[in-house]
Amino acid sequence: MNNNYYIAYNPLTYSLMDIISSTDLSPCSIISYLTGKDVTKLNRDNYLDYTVFLNTFQRKGLVETLAIESYALVYIANQIAKVKKRSKIFLIDGKRKNFKDVISTMNSLPKGIFITTMSSNFPTAAVIAIVLNHAKIPVVIGGIHVSTTPEDVDLYIRKYCPFPELISIVKGAGDFEVISEVIKNIDNFSLKKEYSGHLMVENRTWGNENNIEFMEPLKIPVLNKLPVINKTGIRNFKINPVTPYVGCPFSCKFCSISTLPKKQRKFIIRDADDFIAELLYIQKNKIDLTNRYFFFLPDNLLFGGEKLKYLLDKIIASRLKINYAAQISIEVADDSYLLKKLRLSGATHFFIGLESLDIDNLKYIDKNVTKKIIKSKKSVAQYYSEKIKKIQSFGISIHVSFVFGLPYVYFKSLNNHTGIDVALFCLENKIGIQPSSLTDLPGSILFELSHKNKNYL
Repeated sequence: MNNNYYIAYNPLTYSLMDIISSTDLSPCSIISYLTGKDVTKLNRDNYLDYTVFLNTFQRKGLVETLAIESYALVYIANQIAKVKKRSKIFLIDGKRKNFKDVISTMNSLPKGIFITTMSSNFPTAAVIAIVLNHAKIPVVIGGIHVSTTPEDVDLYIRKYCPFPELISIVKGAGDFEVISEVIKNIDNFSLKKEYSGHLMVENRTWGNENNIEFMEPLKIPVLNKLPVINKTGIRNFKINPVTPYVGCPFSCKFCSISTLPKKQRKFIIRDADDFIAELLYIQKNKIDLTNRYFFFLPDNLLFGGEKLKYLLDKIIASRLKINYAAQISIEVADDSYLLKKLRLSGATHFFIGLESLDIDNLKYIDKNVTKKIIKSKKSVAQYYSEKIKKIQSFGISIHVSFVFGLPYVYFKSLNNHTGIDVALFCLENKIGIQPSSLTDLPGSILFELSHKNKNYL
């Protein structure tokens, strides 16, 4: 037996819409629904059977479609590995590798389980935490929860646990200091109800992978279905998420960031050398389709300012051979010098939030670029089109997001409405689109206003 190990878990998302109208809907009833087993019979002896969910209910989103691993999961696993250099850390998602696989093989209980969760997979995190609690396994939960508040854990998890003192939550970052404290408390049987982390991303966190047990790589489903491609190296294509810095200073009304105090909207940047060391670590072996392509994770790459230009110079001068996609604002088109550096460093695709072609909608959500559009005396479509063409001239493709459901949309007929305008705009400018419905995200300014004005859906 060996209980000198930890599990880092990123839950899958499951569809619960079929039971949303149930009169007895609760985390316990969801356990029965997802497992097909009677939750009243759950106990310490059979709990592992309740950690395996029916695949028919799994939802597949952008992560599964593009085969992008959870950066948060790997990051937390590396933090644990730094603290516990002689312990094994297993990464699982409940499908490629699950709790039953690991715990049965190790023939003992793990020292602790760290769950990273973000909104849509919080129900999965909640029910798994309840199940594991029946075996008296310490569970630590971190991430952006369904209502962005720690009360979720009391409301949906501890309330249904026989040993609620073994459930803990980390608010904010899973930095080295807070992970060290959590593990120390687990070892001393003194786990606290709540911890607060502060540094969202740190230097010297990578390269601890000798004691981390990874899952098999995600595959892009569409590539495996094509008869020619699935017999070539293309079937192993992988997008590697990485981040040189995190944080957002903007206050778009539909985003939950907008209600955070400004001192908590920290912008944190890593040393350029540390970031490049991570990329080089990923490319330590032969460069191929598993380690050539990256997704830079900052909310907006432009937030790096002069530090971004310095980082790009370092990448260009390094031995790295990369292509990467990144989220960035349309204002990048105003800086040809920067665009050239971005392209030379490997930028080949940008995700850009345009949100709307109506200036009143942009004013409504406090979109940062609105003042520049008004000053230009051009229509939103004209302004955006010019910027898009400028970016494309550097050989960078573009995918944009539009928000539907804003106040100043129109619908006159099936052939004459805002959606048609947006579709034609995307076709004319040769760009991809991610359409989204306006959602009053809990914690956002619009969420607070919708409750105050009672105009929420």
